[in-house]
Amino acid sequence: MPYLFNTAESQRDMLKTVGVNSVDELFDQIPRELRLDRPLQLPPPLSEIELESHLRDLASQNVGASGRVSFLGGG
Repeated sequence: MPYLFNTAESQRDMLKTVGVNSVDELFDQIPRELRLDRPLQLPPPLSEIELESHLRDLASQNVGASGRVSFLGGG
């Protein structure tokens, strides 16, 4: 899947579509004290193949309800 970044023009179009003039104006409704004022601390990026492998590993850890004691519907 290709990564298509937002150009300045596409950002302006999106902001216009939602009726604001800037990204700051878009988030004006969120109080400043609730906004993160630093960059997110994210792990390094993964390639599409690495991400798919990582998600498969995570999904393999899921256990269905039949593998556990379940009291669903027990009142």
